[in-house]
Amino acid sequence: MPSTNTVDPVIAQRWVEKWRGSDEKLDLKGFWVPGDDLRDVMNESGAQDARVYMAIDDDGNYHLLIVGVDADGNDMIDPDNGQYIYDFTQPCPATCSETGPLK
Repeated sequence: MPSTNTVDPVIAQRWVEKWRGSDEKLDLKGFWVPGDDLRDVMNESGAQDARVYMAIDDDGNYHLLIVGVDADGNDMIDPDNGQYIYDFTQPCPATCSETGPLK
């Protein structure tokens, strides 16, 4: 059972296309990704790796969409077979580290 942080493929495609078409300056340093949610991706049957896509939702909020990747390097997106697009990241700023060289 996946986390509740999944995105419909049609919506995800719209968000990714919006990111790719954007020419605005981004005020982002990075994203925070909860470990439990990242494990959801890697626990999908057949997942060898993960791929991350940048996206902007319909309200202008930034996201990283994460999908499992199979042994052939292909995205695994098939909700009927338990392969989801995950969105459980939180942008920095507001979730930035207070310490370290990348803060």
